[in-house]
Amino acid sequence: MIELECAHIERINDNVIHAKYKDGVHIEMEDAHQLIDAYETLAKGDKIFSLADLTNGHVTFADGVQEHIAKDADFIRQGNVIATAVALKTLGNRMIARFFMTIHRPSYPMKIVASKEAALKYFDTFRD
Repeated sequence: MIELECAHIERINDNVIHAKYKDGVHIEMEDAHQLIDAYETLAKGDKIFSLADLTNGHVTFADGVQEHIAKDADFIRQGNVIATAVALKTLGNRMIARFFMTIHRPSYPMKIVASKEAALKYFDTFRD
């Protein structure tokens, strides 16, 4: 497990990386770089599924951070993410996630889900 100021990140099975964000965090570009570095470390060169778990509460992003995470980071541009699930409980976070998906159009499939379990079921749809 990797502990960052904004999230706990761990590889929870052979190819799922789970980032559980802390309540009330505001993600700056430096946080985004740390998150991507943690993903690269845990992925160990494998293609992975990403579970962004925001069920602890409200999370906000600084300008440009979401676009960087969606498209610009080397880890993303190299095609290392098979799909992403964003686990959310609050309507506000769901609205932000839908906006993110519409505006930034990630280069990987992405779905909003209600729980970690729903995310894992979503990832199963991509497995042979």
